[in-house]
Amino acid sequence: MIFLASTRSRFSECLSKAKRLFNAFLLMAVVLALAGMKTLSAAEEPPLAIAIAVAHRGKDRVIEYSAPNAHFHVLITNTSDEPLRIWQEWCSWGYFGLSFECSDAEGGKWTAKKLPRRWDKNYPDYWTLAAHESLVLDVSFADTRTWKGFRRPAGMSQEITMRAILEFQPEAESQKHSVWTGRAASKADTYLLYR
Repeated sequence: MIFLASTRSRFSECLSKAKRLFNAFLLMAVVLALAGMKTLSAAEEPPLAIAIAVAHRGKDRVIEYSAPNAHFHVLITNTSDEPLRIWQEWCSWGYFGLSFECSDAEGGKWTAKKLPRRWDKNYPDYWTLAAHESLVLDVSFADTRTWKGFRRPAGMSQEITMRAILEFQPEAESQKHSVWTGRAASKADTYLLYR
């Protein structure tokens, strides 16, 4: 009887230790999972912020085709604490990086992007943005030799929703020169296109 009571006592003690060990393991697994989720979500955030810089004119953000040298600006900001390289637009590595996702009230969706072109001179060239530094790009949207997809309104004006996309695919030159690759997007906003 004493042997049986002693065995039960040891079994209860082992069971109690096993429960404490299991609870500690479970707590550690939860903490590691949360830390991993935080790391994954931080990794998904690009180190760049993109914004279409068109100020309000009255109540609308107006983009005019009729203006001489019609253009608007895109602001690219390095949001990291480290210098960041991005491809310049004039070379083939950076030329196609900027595009625009557009939609209208009727449900139409399209992408405005640069047209293919020949390269007389071409070599990998990049900007280096210091930590929290910004770069302003001119988008000459009315230049039909450069851009395709910026639709001129059929009437006097047309309201569209648009967001800028900056995207560079990883390849040998971006690795060699430590140039940023990935995708960053501005917030979608409403713009009034004037003929």
